[in-house]
Amino acid sequence: MIGPKRIITKLLFSCFCLSLVVTTGANGTKILFLAGEPSHGWNAHEFVAGSELLANCLNESGLGIEAVVREGWLMSQDFIVDWDAIVLYTDGEDKHVAKGRTQYLRNFFEEGTGIVVLHYALEGADQEMNEFYLNSIGGYFEVNWSVNPQWTLDNVSLAEHPITSGVSSFLTEDEWYFHMRFRGGMKGVTPILSTLATEKALGQDGPRSGNPTLREELKNGVPQHLAWAAENPGKGRGFALTGGNFHHNWSQDDFRKLVLNGIAWTAGVDIPSDGIASQVSGLIKYKTISEAIARNDVVDVKRHLERTPDVVNTLGRSKMTPLQEAIMRKKPEAALLLLENGADPNVVTSRSQTAMHLAIDRDLPVIAKAVLKAGVDLSIRDSQGWTALHLAGAKNRNGIAELLIEGGADVKRLSAAGGTPLHEAAVGGNAELIKLLLDAGVDPTVISDHDKSALDIAKEYENVVAVKILEKL
Repeated sequence: MIGPKRIITKLLFSCFCLSLVVTTGANGTKILFLAGEPSHGWNAHEFVAGSELLANCLNESGLGIEAVVREGWLMSQDFIVDWDAIVLYTDGEDKHVAKGRTQYLRNFFEEGTGIVVLHYALEGADQEMNEFYLNSIGGYFEVNWSVNPQWTLDNVSLAEHPITSGVSSFLTEDEWYFHMRFRGGMKGVTPILSTLATEKALGQDGPRSGNPTLREELKNGVPQHLAWAAENPGKGRGFALTGGNFHHNWSQDDFRKLVLNGIAWTAGVDIPSDGIASQVSGLIKYKTISEAIARNDVVDVKRHLERTPDVVNTLGRSKMTPLQEAIMRKKPEAALLLLENGADPNVVTSRSQTAMHLAIDRDLPVIAKAVLKAGVDLSIRDSQGWTALHLAGAKNRNGIAELLIEGGADVKRLSAAGGTPLHEAAVGGNAELIKLLLDAGVDPTVISDHDKSALDIAKEYENVVAVKILEKL
């Protein structure tokens, strides 16, 4: 049965309503997401995906919520549903999903439907919509007044409010708008998430980057509100959040809980004391695991591995595996995580180098130890014809050379040129390294394919230390 508060809207669309049936449950709290098209490429402004994620969390909350998502404007049958809240998650200005349709939103709101506005949707399509925002949610993004920098929150404060139930203070990088235009005296508006922003978040003065009034406020320590709630007696409630640019942020429990609480509160739901619980996994920040490694984002590397486990040994655009990339970029935490998740240390690069060769090249003994434990084949020669021990000798990696010997490296295995690791150490190696190799059983009398012994090499490269040791043998 259609509630009386929908009579006005129903009359506007009577041509549709004669044959339509409300499919949402009569007793459930009904929430409608109006999502805009993705507009900013990977991981940003993914309005449909974000709306579907939030809607799914609400539907699985056990609170009797029935949330649906529409990409774009309402469908005809939506006008006869007694929506408890409508969520706008879309681009603003000309791409706003409700451009030219503010009156319909107003009809819902005046009949008791709560209004939620997230991120860019706070910049209305026109002045009529901005005025509606003042009346419904209590504020909006005003050009030449508000700013939209990308920054990480600091000095965060959370209000005592049902929306903050179970939410801890958090520091989240996002495109956080602030210095919003609020209705006079903040009447009926409760700041939910606020911060003492600094000028570090601003650029040069511009339509959306800074202005003298804002700079004076920041100088004087005026709090900036990033989320707020509005009470509107006799009409719908309102909630707004200025963040929501990056899709991967929905994987952060406190960020997600704050928004879920806000949407549900706006719809009239009693929020549990510990907030709305939900679980989300696999939201990746960077498009490829290679980029996550390059940016040393170990958390995102883990998300990639959870989403597509096979990527651990897949060659990327660099023609390297993720493990090889992590070692070459000297990102040991990422490399260790990859090894824990099955990275194969014996996959060779285009130069026939194993992960051990790379660890030696980059002088990463911790990684060398982990690669050894993972079962690297120490007999493999690289394109120079060197085993890992030969390379350790050439690079003067004393600690890693000791690890290799303790790990079973064959000290008698020759290079492709018939030389021993001692031949390579004789070029510039110190006494400790040379003695280590000799004690391990390297034969100093071996003559390479170039008809040279280790002593010959030491004399050629004027390695006085090596010459002194080898001449005594």
